[in-house]
Amino acid sequence: MGYLEKQREQWPRFYFIGNEDLLEIIGNSRNVTVISKHMKKMFTGISELVYDSHLNLIKGIVSSENETVTLKNPVSLIAHHSLNEWLTQLEVEIKNTLSALLNESLEEFEGAWSSNSLKDKLTDWIKLFPNQVLILTMQVHWTKVVEDSAGKRDELDSLREFYQSLLGLLSGLVLNDLQHLDRLKIENVVIETLHQKNVIEDLLKQKNPSLKSFDWRSQQRYYIQTSLKSSFESLIVKQGNASFVYGYEYLGVPNRLVYTPLVNTCFASLTETLNQRLGGSLVGPAGTGKTESVKALGQNLGRMVLVFCCDETFDYQAVTRILIGICRTGTWGCFDEFNRLDEKMLSAIATEIEKIETALSVDGNSDAVILGKHVQVHKDSGIFITSNPGYAGRTVLPDNLKNNCSIV
Repeated sequence: MGYLEKQREQWPRFYFIGNEDLLEIIGNSRNVTVISKHMKKMFTGISELVYDSHLNLIKGIVSSENETVTLKNPVSLIAHHSLNEWLTQLEVEIKNTLSALLNESLEEFEGAWSSNSLKDKLTDWIKLFPNQVLILTMQVHWTKVVEDSAGKRDELDSLREFYQSLLGLLSGLVLNDLQHLDRLKIENVVIETLHQKNVIEDLLKQKNPSLKSFDWRSQQRYYIQTSLKSSFESLIVKQGNASFVYGYEYLGVPNRLVYTPLVNTCFASLTETLNQRLGGSLVGPAGTGKTESVKALGQNLGRMVLVFCCDETFDYQAVTRILIGICRTGTWGCFDEFNRLDEKMLSAIATEIEKIETALSVDGNSDAVILGKHVQVHKDSGIFITSNPGYAGRTVLPDNLKNNCSIV
């Protein structure tokens, strides 16, 4: 095993980095400025690190939208000597920080909710917490209040009125003179609030609104289970028969995908596909949101999604190296317009995907042989492909891939 491969074995996110970039990182293991340039390849939500050179502490992370998240426990480059050590610790502290911020945000939001002071505190709440935490707060709180009101039509109707008024408040904030980041955050909260109001209205259309109804069980529901030992394993996302531990991957401030009936159906199908430990195959015309739906689902489950463009620049060796990283870290990979590849390339990649899906089908972590090496496949790994069979000259997907991917 070569030196670079040993480094990747020690910290699997290095599989997302090419050899030249990895050599630069290793050669500047204490130079946070140099390493910051490559962070987005290892953590797609991070574009920069906040570093105190006097104390040798990494104090926070910055997204490409210029959102700054201050770590609850700064990472010391003195206490953690090697590159692998402090990067591993950074990954842990990011998750711990997001989990702690969610608890703080929930306390703020629910306190304002119960005291009817949300109108006065809404702007401060949005500015205080990261976008990802705001959305999670809305999702956890909404799940709780809807389930508390289930079967009580009057309470559900009051909830609908509240979410309608909340939409009005948020729409009013958008009209203010805002910084770009705050506007993005408010727009994302608006999209989530509108979806939540619409679901409540669908429940009210039922004769007897019930938690067992398809309209409710088909939604993504968020629960905090404080009995679990690890703080960043305590958030559970359920949809249909599927249940997932939220990943707490820092995502930055991506635009939210607007919920439509097709998006809701796609989410429900893909979560059930993941629950059955299969891959997902999204089929449809260009520009219909296939790849964006996978990325949006990854956001809702706290997963990093790597998108591969299957065109003439497709590099088999680089992609299979990244596939190893996906397996080791529990990341998702999405092959965009997969059937654009020529038959030989498509068959080769399909074989690697089949190995991964076979390993995933075994309950718990299992091994797959990729590029001649045994790789433990993390149970949270996900492989998705998108295709547009309507275009002339597209390659037909091989049967082995169809058998391991549920078509949406």
